[in-house]
Amino acid sequence: IDIQDRIMPILISQESWKTHFPNFVGENWVANLAILYVVDESRAYWYIHEKLLQKWKISREVLHEIALTNLDHYFLQNDIELICMSREEGPNMIIQSKADAYNASQVLSPSFYQQARKFLGSEFLAGVPNRDFLLALSLSESQVIEKIQHNIANDYLNMDHPLTDQLLVVTADGVSEYCGVS
Repeated sequence: IDIQDRIMPILISQESWKTHFPNFVGENWVANLAILYVVDESRAYWYIHEKLLQKWKISREVLHEIALTNLDHYFLQNDIELICMSREEGPNMIIQSKADAYNASQVLSPSFYQQARKFLGSEFLAGVPNRDFLLALSLSESQVIEKIQHNIANDYLNMDHPLTDQLLVVTADGVSEYCGVS
């Protein structure tokens, strides 16, 4: 496929997928999220239709791997830095330096997990209230988790391209919905 290096994963709410994009390639994920796949253009993107997979003769698994590889390359090339805040300034957390349509998708990236773990520890929380925003927070920051959760829920209700009001927990086993401090 000549557009292979422009295939990207994008997060969307499961409800939005079923309502607005039912014939497009995707899979259900955690916290009522779905992963869809798009072809990135310079100032826009278009969703990949089921029929294209057949035409391209590639599986969903291959498409997913291509998209994750491209996601990592995208963040290296587009100079979207992660801002790491440490205790002196407040809680240990990471946010992106600027808004980008693929920011929330970084929560799918093993490369992002590796970077975040160096700063936040082996298990951490992530918030993706909308498409353009990702926050990652150390699990040791129990005193601010509730406040962050409230802010994520508020952003989810008030921002464009809402994704989920739930916090996610990222561990060595993968990503799941955060259910509170056990």
